[in-house]
Amino acid sequence: MRIVFSVSENGSKRQDTLSAVRTMILRSGLDYMPAKVNAHWPRLSYGPVVGRGQVARREYIDIYLKTSVSAEQVREQLEKSKPQGLTLLDVKRVPYSLASVQQLACAAMYVVKGDFATYTPKQMIEKWAAAARLEIVEQASNGMRFTIDIRPFVQGARSKGEKQIELILLSVEEKWINPLVCVYAWLGIEILGPQAELTDERFKVIREGLYWRDSAGDLHLI
Repeated sequence: MRIVFSVSENGSKRQDTLSAVRTMILRSGLDYMPAKVNAHWPRLSYGPVVGRGQVARREYIDIYLKTSVSAEQVREQLEKSKPQGLTLLDVKRVPYSLASVQQLACAAMYVVKGDFATYTPKQMIEKWAAAARLEIVEQASNGMRFTIDIRPFVQGARSKGEKQIELILLSVEEKWINPLVCVYAWLGIEILGPQAELTDERFKVIREGLYWRDSAGDLHLI
């Protein structure tokens, strides 16, 4: 059973969200399959989580149930046990033979808000994203600098006003790039430290959703 949910910015903190979801399922009364690491916990498959300091409009989790139950019944039970600040957006049956949300997700759409004009970008975000190479210089924790090409991670980008851009980023060999890396590369801001730990209060990063790709190459919202 695939659950799509959101957590309000005033709800559970990021580090507590997965624990809160597990507790919701434990209290729901659903007849779930046990997890391999702990037989008292439900077997779950989480969608890729957002980075520290970022917000997700849609988060994902697959629950493995022992018996066939309608999506309506599952939603009804979860609605009764969900924590404050969590909203169920969608509940649907997914056959065991299909890929989990972790395996299915290949792209993510982000909206980034900030005062970009302050940094006097040399070109529009659309033109930057269309370049053959998108090189960034990253500084490791030991002080060494190295150049990497993030082109494979960037599907596209567009401006949505003076203070808002949209990014479509891809998973490459099951790895995801921090969207702030793209913002920094576009604006010419130096990246200090590992990109996975990158946070910046000057920019608000919102992940709108995860996507899967069909055989024709088209992306679809999960």
